Amino acid sequence: MTHDQLRAAGFPDAEELGNMFQFFTEAAATFVGNRDLNLIRTLNPRLQPLEDWLLKHRAQLQSAL
Repeated sequence: MTHDQLRAAGFPDAEELGNMFQFFTEAAATFVGNRDLNLIRTLNPRLQPLEDWLLKHRAQLQSAL
C-alpha cells in the first residue's frame, strides 16, 4: 500500500497515518539517526523492526479487517 492509498483508505486517522509513514520512509536517516538504538534496546529489549512485528501479528491484523 502506498502512502497515498493509506491516506485515502477512509478510516479514522488514515490521513495522519499515511503522513506519518511517509515521513518515516522519506526521512529515515534523520528519524533513526537522531536516536541511540542501543540505548533504546537497553530500555526495551523487546524492540523489534516493524516488519518483524507485522509478520508476527499477521493473523491478528487480518482478522481485524
